[in-house]
Amino acid sequence: KYEAGLMPMWGQSIAPTHGWRESCLGATRLPRANALQELLEIFPEDRQSMLKVAGEHGNWREVLALHLQSVDDMPAEERGESYCNTARALVGAQHWQHALRLIGDFRERASPALFWSGEGDRSVCQLLLSIHSRWGSWKEIMEVLQEAQLYPDAVTSEDRSCAMQAFTKLGSWQRALQVMADKRAAIECDKEMYIAGMNAWVSGYHWRKVFDMLQQMEQENLILDEQVYGSALAACYSVANGDSLEAASAAKATSLLLRDMRQRELGVTRRQWDMAIMANARAGDPEDALRLLLEVRDQEPEKGREPAESSFEHFSRSCMRAFRRAGHWRNTLVLLKEMPPDTKSFEEALKACAENGKWQWTMELMQQMQELFLPVEQTTYASLIIAYSAAKQWRPALWTLDVAERGGRVAEVGLQTVSLYNKVITAFVKEAAWRKAMWLLHDMPERQVQPDVVTY
Repeated sequence: KYEAGLMPMWGQSIAPTHGWRESCLGATRLPRANALQELLEIFPEDRQSMLKVAGEHGNWREVLALHLQSVDDMPAEERGESYCNTARALVGAQHWQHALRLIGDFRERASPALFWSGEGDRSVCQLLLSIHSRWGSWKEIMEVLQEAQLYPDAVTSEDRSCAMQAFTKLGSWQRALQVMADKRAAIECDKEMYIAGMNAWVSGYHWRKVFDMLQQMEQENLILDEQVYGSALAACYSVANGDSLEAASAAKATSLLLRDMRQRELGVTRRQWDMAIMANARAGDPEDALRLLLEVRDQEPEKGREPAESSFEHFSRSCMRAFRRAGHWRNTLVLLKEMPPDTKSFEEALKACAENGKWQWTMELMQQMQELFLPVEQTTYASLIIAYSAAKQWRPALWTLDVAERGGRVAEVGLQTVSLYNKVITAFVKEAAWRKAMWLLHDMPERQVQPDVVTY
């Protein structure tokens, strides 16, 4: 698209583009632009701060018009900040092409040293990297780095970290690691670059390198704080949550990282507990997931945080769903004993047993629910019958249908009533019990259920 001229290069000027500058200058006649201009005249020392805030609130037309109107009268040291604030306002409004043209205009008006000299919010390098990471390609990112590196201190560690994240996002994780290697050849890397390196290794399915980077950080006397461990844990969780052969090992790694965080007395967020528990419940050792859950339950509630009990209940329900999907029905029953009795928890246990063909346990659980006066929802009956049908278990499917009818639940299902009968007939057919299938077909009208095309 760049070669075909359909997209603007970042070095192009904005001036000749279909009267774009003139149309934007016309925006100064808008009431908001006039009000903003008055504020700038009253507080000239806060000009850049107000332009930045106005751009963040979506007033990009006014910010752009005021910039174009006054940029020629600004001191040279303020022009770069004005260009960057205006370009960021354009990017925030998804007008990144105009932002690139604006940066090109700045490049034509400024010397190379001034163009690349900004830091933080005034960094043209950082702004270009963020734009190309969203709408460009790794080639544009590489061109920006190569040109900026020609000028002393033009590329900061923050810029390199931004470039590494952009490379990783665009699938070029090897180039991200090369940026880090080039940096280490000159001076030591900082924390942000190591975090970007972790994400790059995980993107390339080399998650074990995360632990090597943690060790290197310790050797370089960098502080392993909550941010570092949180990034490492999130990286391992992304692998454990996938379908790769490394999922089980990555799940184990989340437990180890969480243990290290607690040994170092670092704060563990609710999200980090959730990642470690769910990773082990889905792909790792279910016993580790149960152990972590009990640790959540037994820990003392910290001041200003949610009570441990509420976190335990939240994690437990999510964990039970993960156990069910992974086929760990025994662990589901173990967890059920540790939880306060409620309908949702029992329903997850019922589904786990039914989907794994343990219909005796489903009967036992439903009896426990009756003893505890816990209602069984109509959707639960439907889910059980579907699970029994898939497991070729017609006896518990028919039993569940009878229980639902006695409790008046089948009538509540409404249009799904025929579907439930069809699932039971399917279970008969899968076990070659065709006579029972015919019996239920003829018995449906007496039960005030009309067969449909699927039934026949």
